[in-house]
Amino acid sequence: MSNVRYLTTRELTNAEGKVTGMIKVMVLKDSNDAKVKYVCPECGKGKDTIEKWKKPFSVKCGFCGHDMKLVKLLAQFKKEKKAALGKG
Repeated sequence: MSNVRYLTTRELTNAEGKVTGMIKVMVLKDSNDAKVKYVCPECGKGKDTIEKWKKPFSVKCGFCGHDMKLVKLLAQFKKEKKAALGKG
């Protein structure tokens, strides 16, 4: 049986809309801490950190202060679909 409560890997976009960063988040069932590994989409620097787990989840870049928010996947999918339909 898995002891992971939450696990995700996502691509992050910068202010220009280009994918230039990533974030990995893992939360164990018996913990309220999230293990986070990221590459900031704005400054390109990466870091491993432990943050307090809460929803909605966000992490500030330790170098430039950019706020990286993890939105629900369904909301992200709808936003991307709407943008793709608007361009087509």
